[in-house]
Amino acid sequence: MKNDTCIKAVEMMRSIRDQIAYEEKGRSWEERQEKRRRELQDDLLWKRFKDRLVSQSPSGTFTAER
Repeated sequence: MKNDTCIKAVEMMRSIRDQIAYEEKGRSWEERQEKRRRELQDDLLWKRFKDRLVSQSPSGTFTAER
């Protein structure tokens, strides 16, 4: 059951990625970045975490800092 759920999740992520690629076909990097900025500017979760710095330790783990 768990494996089936994982497979469905991967299929969903691939479908979303393909849809985004289709919608952004022909757009420049700057146009895609501007679209993301507009989409995230009012997102409460993004506002909460946007200024958080993430660094990688020598052991390979990531830590978030404020």
